[in-house]
Amino acid sequence: MLLVDENRHRLRNSGGTLRHHFEVLVARDGIEALDVLESGSRVDAILCELTMSIMPGRALYDRVVARFPEVAKRIVFVSRDPVGASRPRDTGLPFVVTAPAVESDLLHVVRLALGGETAGGEQAIQAR
Repeated sequence: MLLVDENRHRLRNSGGTLRHHFEVLVARDGIEALDVLESGSRVDAILCELTMSIMPGRALYDRVVARFPEVAKRIVFVSRDPVGASRPRDTGLPFVVTAPAVESDLLHVVRLALGGETAGGEQAIQAR
């Protein structure tokens, strides 16, 4: 699992939660995420903040689709915008979770992504 977020606090919190379930690598932005992928490190799925100042999540997704298409099917995006996350079909992204997400919901979506099931841009989990 590769976590991508430029906010260290969120990265630490998400990493702590997910480390109980997965091996976790971290990247502070999309550029570092691409470096991790290009290094040959095993990345089964990516959990990525959608709005980052250095290579936003959408730009990272486009590059991953072009260079690592199998991994692109297993990217879960975290959106702090409940309106955007409530309509993931409009984004064209495979999985979108509204932050803050309940741990069980986040794990559910990550497991869907790992199962190779694409949600066709329709999987959204709203914060409770």
